[in-house]
Amino acid sequence: MKALKVDKQTGDLAMENGDFVWIEDHEELLQEIRSVLKTALEEWFLDPMFGTEYEAIQGKDISDDDVTQTIYDALEQVERVTAVTDIQIERDGERQLSVFFRCYAGEEEVTGTEVMNL
Repeated sequence: MKALKVDKQTGDLAMENGDFVWIEDHEELLQEIRSVLKTALEEWFLDPMFGTEYEAIQGKDISDDDVTQTIYDALEQVERVTAVTDIQIERDGERQLSVFFRCYAGEEEVTGTEVMNL
């Protein structure tokens, strides 16, 4: 697939020389995964079921297993993801969660790391 590139830092559409930047294939899939992880469930009015259930991963008494399951559920929303094989999380104590994931889109292995603000 092909999509407009979203700047990771600002969340704005990326531009080069006054033109929008297009991405495809692996980079576009990673951007879609990033989008579902960074969007809170019910936040996007066009699809309230899109996103990550942040309420399930915020707070002091949330187990790592619960966080991992919530991330797994979010990754499963991406249509092209056919299997999620690994999720590792690390909390930094500053209300940030680092997520490493490994999944498959058909035969293609997709790995990435995302920092989520809690």
